Amino acid sequence: MKMKHDVRNDLLKRREVVMEIESDKNPGIAHSTKLIADHFKAGEDHVALKSIQSSFGRKTFLINAFVYDSLKEKQRVEQKVKVKVAKV
Repeated sequence: MKMKHDVRNDLLKRREVVMEIESDKNPGIAHSTKLIADHFKAGEDHVALKSIQSSFGRKTFLINAFVYDSLKEKQRVEQKVKVKVAKV
């Protein structure tokens, strides 16, 4: 795991990170969140994963994520997902 970008955003109380990992297959959301939480010694619920990018044929993945200071700050800043219910 290699750190590409690490910036502290004091206004939003978070760290904005881009990490490069090497894997045989796509690491997935759950595994990537766990890797970042373990690296920064934060809870998995404090991590907001933004993207996982790769190039065709390569075994390296770029993970873009935000690591918040607390769950309260994450809930204050992150957009809430609306769920649509289909009417039958």
